[in-house]
Order: sequence, then structure tokens, then C-alpha cells
Amino acid sequence: MKKFISVFFTLLLCLLITSCNNNSSSSNESSQNSINSSSSTISSYVPSSSEPEPEPTVEFTIDPGMTIYDIAKILEQNGYCTAAEFEEICSKTPDSVLFEDYQPNEIRPFAVEGYILAGDYSLTCDTDAQSILNELLKYTENFITGDMKAKASEYNMSIDEMITLASIVQKESKNTQAMPGVSAVFHSRLESPDYQYLQSDMTKDYANGAYDTYKVKGLPAGAICSPSEDALKAAFYPEEGLTAYYFVYDINGEYYFSDNYEQHRENINKLKEQGLFKIW
Repeated sequence: MKKFISVFFTLLLCLLITSCNNNSSSSNESSQNSINSSSSTISSYVPSSSEPEPEPTVEFTIDPGMTIYDIAKILEQNGYCTAAEFEEICSKTPDSVLFEDYQPNEIRPFAVEGYILAGDYSLTCDTDAQSILNELLKYTENFITGDMKAKASEYNMSIDEMITLASIVQKESKNTQAMPGVSAVFHSRLESPDYQYLQSDMTKDYANGAYDTYKVKGLPAGAICSPSEDALKAAFYPEEGLTAYYFVYDINGEYYFSDNYEQHRENINKLKEQGLFKIW
């Protein structure tokens, strides 16, 4: 009898141990499944962003004296827009305060020639021709001050005419130091009834000769290039006290001004004798 009871309790103890192990395994498996499920949920979560994509940056350089054709090529080479697209936009009169006194002229290849200042540009805008032009013109709008506009009125000239003059000053100046003096010569000619022609060699080739100031009285129909900021300033603020009508420069970039043609020829002959004369 004692032996039977011992065997009975042994079997009962085994059943209890087996039951506990099964419950523990089930609990651990359930817990592990819960962790795996949580991990799966976290790993598949992708945060959303409501911030807009940043606009592209357009960077390039316009050298003093460049034309719209040159600028269009640069934009195309940098992959921003095609040259043809930019040229087409530039042929139209833009919606800008700069063009309030602008007079359309069929002779002008581009309405905005001269209105885009030379310099290094870093623009935040779309890379289409219109967006780029709009940003370029903003620079010029901000550069021309109220005092400059008042100066233009003193000369009885429009902003468009001042920009045209600045483009010629740019082309005729070998350095920035000469610009105020060169500007003074052209201002003197524009204000004198005795000098009806500016006689700038730099105007001969633009627009197939339609801008040639040896044939066209006063200023040509429009600008011939992009002026630098210094050239534009010189157009508004020519050298004070200089009333010369001629200038010539030497191989070192030094300019010689004269009040009449005879003195001008003397300056040229002296430079030739000294081996300093240079033709553009």
C-alpha cells in the first residue's frame, strides 16, 4: 500500500511540472510575438514631411560688355534653359518698373539689352527663362536709386537712354578709372549742337550697323551690351568739370582728353611717336 501511494504522488508531481513548463513556454512565446509585432510596426513607419522642396539655385557670371546672345549661351551651357528660350523672352518688353519710360523700337533686337548688369549671380528661382530674367532685372531695379532717376531728369534723359549711354561707356573704357571721363565726353557731345554724332567705334557692329553713331545722331536706338555697375554709375555721374569732346588712350590704358579735334590729333601723334598709341 505504501509503495502504491509513493508511485501515485510521483506521477502527480510529474504532471504538475509538465503543466507549468507548458504555461511558461506559451507565455514567453506570446511575449516574443508581441515584441516582434511592435518591432515590425516601428520599422515600417516612415515620417511624412510637409516642408516644400527648396527652389533650385541658378549660378553664373556675366562679364562686362556681354550681349544678350552671350548671356543666353551661358544659360544654355549651364543647363538652365535654351539660348533660344532666353532670347525670345528678352525680345519682349518685361513687366518691370525699369521700363516705365521705355519706347519700343523695331530696330532693337532685344528690349532688355543693357538692363542686365554684369556681375556674379546666385539666383533662387525656377530654371526657366522667364524666372531667371525676372530675378536679373530685380538686381538692376534695386541698383538704380532715386538720386539716379533725378540725375536722369536733370540731363533730360530717360532711364532707357542712361542705360544705353552706360553700355557705350562700358565698351569705350579700358578700365573703371576712365569711365567718368569717357562719360563726360559723351555727355558733352549730347548737350552740344556742334557735335551731333557720338562717333563711338563700339557701336558700328551692333544690330548690323543700325546703331552706328557715326551715322546715327545722338544715342543709338538702344544699349549695345551689359554694363558693369561702375559704367552705369559713370553714365549718371560723369567726371565733374571735364568738357572735352575727344579722348584717346595709350597701351597702358591711360586716357587723354581734348576740347577740339586739333588737340586730339596732337595727342594721337605724340602717342605714336612714343610707341604708346593703340587702336581698339
